Amino acid sequence: FMGRRATDGAHQQDRAAIDAARNRLTSGQSERERVTFRRVTDGPDDEAVFLEADAALERDPATGAHTGFIVRTREVTDRVVLERDLARTMH
Repeated sequence: FMGRRATDGAHQQDRAAIDAARNRLTSGQSERERVTFRRVTDGPDDEAVFLEADAALERDPATGAHTGFIVRTREVTDRVVLERDLARTMH
């Protein structure tokens, strides 16, 4: 993902949440962020695919200046579906 925008590959409806997390990181409001978002391309069966990204600032050890981000992403579709099903049954 080096050299790509954080929103590349994210569904349009989730891009604002990704941008907000990035803005909190770069403004110094937070050191770490977690965002769950839908991938722009669905799975082979046309089902939505959800990813969760944990992001942290990368800093220059000598100056403390922000030099980039370290991001770990994992697929969490099953969890998102289960959480939505549970929320529907609770209402």
